[in-house]
Amino acid sequence: MIARVRRTHSDNANTLGLALRIRRHRLFEDIELRRMGGRRRHTLEERLTRRERPTLGSAPLHRDARGRFTAPQPAPGS
Repeated sequence: MIARVRRTHSDNANTLGLALRIRRHRLFEDIELRRMGGRRRHTLEERLTRRERPTLGSAPLHRDARGRFTAPQPAPGS
């Protein structure tokens, strides 16, 4: 890149404060999170939701006439 154009881009970035807009990753800032290897603790609500969620093999998947996944339809007469 030509030095003059590079300098213009650099000046514009400094004027707009683009360096301040870069998102910082929590892994680099939080020592405890780094110690855990990037894993975060799951809240009680998340654990309960996962426990209530059916596993993949527990219920058959149903598709409508267009091939999209849908909720299981009740059996006729029930």
